[in-house]
Amino acid sequence: GVLANFFASMMSGLVTVTVSMPLDLAKTRIQNMKTSKHGKPEVKGLIDVITKISQKEGPRALWKGFVPAYFRIGPLTVLTLLFFEQYSKVFKSLMEPRKFNLMVSNNMDHVVVREDPRRYIEVNLVMNFCPYCE
Repeated sequence: GVLANFFASMMSGLVTVTVSMPLDLAKTRIQNMKTSKHGKPEVKGLIDVITKISQKEGPRALWKGFVPAYFRIGPLTVLTLLFFEQYSKVFKSLMEPRKFNLMVSNNMDHVVVREDPRRYIEVNLVMNFCPYCE
């Protein structure tokens, strides 16, 4: 139901933030790094940034800003997955084949197709398939 989708999407947001925070922090540090006087960068790459942060600031520093990031990602995943579930239910209900009840009149010249009790569709049948065969 909706409640299960809500909790599943909150957990999805939690996993997303937990996995992406170290990479996002490393990306930000690379973007903001300065070069030396000779034009050499301070770090060599992503792994180098992550190891230097862990050594200098401790492993918990890789998740700085976790709470604001979760407050940003959490509602986004909740709304995305809830709307996706509701729209997919509507789409499936529109795409499933409809069942019709056929009622044939006594003289066999027309058929009434009943889709629901409030609506009738009449279809005229052509009984002679060959006009020259009589």
